Amino acid sequence: MRAEALSTLPGRTPQADATSIAEAWRWMTDLQHEFRVEATVQRSAGLRQALDLVGRGIFRGAGPARCVPSAGAIFPYDVVVLVRRTDGEEAKLFRLDFARRAAVLLPVPGDLVEHLLASPEPPSGAVTADLIVLTRPWLSMRKYGHRGYLYAQLDAGHVSTNLLGTALDTGSATLRLRIPRRQIMDQLWGLLPYREVHSVVSIGPAPQATGQPAWSSFRQYVTPGPDNRCDLERYCWSGIPRQLVEGSGAPGPVVDEPLIQPPVAGAGGAVPIRRGEWGALSQLRRSCKQFSELPPPGHAVAEAMGALATPLPTDVTRPTDDARNGGLQITLAAVPGPLADACRAPALRAGVNVVVSDRLTDREAVRYACMGQQHLSRAPAFVICHVKRHLLLAGADGQTVRDAVYRAATAVQLLYLGATRSSVAVTAIGGQDVAAWRQLVDLPEDDELLYLLALGLDQAGMGKHDRAELAHAHGE
Repeated sequence: MRAEALSTLPGRTPQADATSIAEAWRWMTDLQHEFRVEATVQRSAGLRQALDLVGRGIFRGAGPARCVPSAGAIFPYDVVVLVRRTDGEEAKLFRLDFARRAAVLLPVPGDLVEHLLASPEPPSGAVTADLIVLTRPWLSMRKYGHRGYLYAQLDAGHVSTNLLGTALDTGSATLRLRIPRRQIMDQLWGLLPYREVHSVVSIGPAPQATGQPAWSSFRQYVTPGPDNRCDLERYCWSGIPRQLVEGSGAPGPVVDEPLIQPPVAGAGGAVPIRRGEWGALSQLRRSCKQFSELPPPGHAVAEAMGALATPLPTDVTRPTDDARNGGLQITLAAVPGPLADACRAPALRAGVNVVVSDRLTDREAVRYACMGQQHLSRAPAFVICHVKRHLLLAGADGQTVRDAVYRAATAVQLLYLGATRSSVAVTAIGGQDVAAWRQLVDLPEDDELLYLLALGLDQAGMGKHDRAELAHAHGE
């Protein structure tokens, strides 16, 4: 076949034909290193504190394993640290390169500090650093398609909530979701393109920040050029509505209250995650690999659900009478038996919908509803985060979607920690057939399922790691 005839083949485009062999070889082989060792960077107290927090709130020990869940162990997010001005020292900006365990000093964009300073400080006053959580949706969407955008938001919700809770173990902190997202993105785009601003965790002074000696500190010697996957990532980015990317909602006060209200309320037995135990529980958190035939004790499940009562200082819109919990509903669905009887206790009924369903004993039906995941079919109980469609899609700026998804991610993160504390096996489920779940637990037709969690006993007595060794592409 003559070369010029290639352009007539189905699926060929003039743009593809225009790429030369030399250009193709360059982008196949160029890793586009973003920095080299030019000079070590002096670590301020704020940077040491941020590195210590990330080491305890994201990673499990000194290895690559994470202590927060992620769909496909992809972890589609970055963390950028802005160390606030101190006496005689200007603000500094660092990108935390997780693969190299490096804090990379970046130039501070002109108005970034101004946009961040415009928001409230933690209740105790001073802020030493702001941890800006950025999502990179392409990493999830290239595997899961459009659903990957939801997974990226949920994963970022897990990590931001865990950073907040871990920071509260030793000091003060707040999380802000209603931020000038578009302005911050504009400031960071030249340094980290195709990232979306998820949230900002601001931390106050804390004692005993070790700075995680395993982290290196480098000065970036060149501003990164176009991303070496820019065409593919640009295509992925084009499928995300601008309102979701840029939505910020009206700024509001930071309130230290539970996000789920009433959070298992009226319940004397509801035990929140206490400050001081968050970090230890997150280090122990595992996702169950295989559930046992036996159900866990009912009181243990009730205690695990009590973690929803944990207060968190955030600016997420507080509930109203007509949209309690921002519209988010928590349903605990259980098979008949002692577990279901214990779950009917007032401690759960006050804040969580309890459904007892014979259909959950049909393992084939459960496996089908979980998109063929056989290891989930024995789970005796499921927690469902759902919301009415009209409440989810209210508003033109996409912030109601962000609020609902963040609230669901936080609820699941709290339940992970509560289950760990109560020795209940737990695993989050990304793939679910919504129509099948509506039938299994009698959800209304206009309810959108945001998140699904399985509870039970671990058959083997040991949970699975999300992945022993992270798999990541070059440069990511």
